[in-house]
Amino acid sequence: DTQMTFVGLAVAAFFFFVSRSKPMMTLAPERPPSRVFSPFVLLSVFGQSVVHFIVQLVALKWSEPFIDPSDPSMLRDGDFRPNVINTVVFIGSIVTQANSFGANYTGEPFMESFRSNKMLSRSLVLAWFVAVVCATDVFPPLNDMLQLVPLPSNYFRFQIIFLYLIDTVLIFVIEKGVRHYYGTEKSKLNQS
Repeated sequence: DTQMTFVGLAVAAFFFFVSRSKPMMTLAPERPPSRVFSPFVLLSVFGQSVVHFIVQLVALKWSEPFIDPSDPSMLRDGDFRPNVINTVVFIGSIVTQANSFGANYTGEPFMESFRSNKMLSRSLVLAWFVAVVCATDVFPPLNDMLQLVPLPSNYFRFQIIFLYLIDTVLIFVIEKGVRHYYGTEKSKLNQS
């Protein structure tokens, strides 16, 4: 419950900070995508989803050697008990949510830039910071509060952090690549 509450509050904060973004004072020479189901949006969302899915599968696969299948924490309907898989999935949830909001924030030329939206940019950096602190277990009271277990080795900790860094890079590459390939619709200001 604590983990889901934390993730829920983080996502709610991200949405709030996106909604508080200020529009630019001048009209952009481009138009945003005209439809929600435009090829640009669909391809970007599909590509990002595939990356998140594969990264989470790899993280789960890497966690399996550290789990005893007969451990009571692995029972489907049993009481919650923290384990390595739960900890890795929580860290991944925080990172993938932050990555999604960061990559999909359009910013200029329609809204203020990512850096200018201080609340959003700082909250996404904070989410990543919390994920790294939890993965490295440098502040055990935070892990205890979030019901996380220490990851088994330093090598595994850095392996997980590096995996989620790859997720971050790939998400931004996909978003920027699709945006570059499809471009934006040129404004028809001269026709009015």
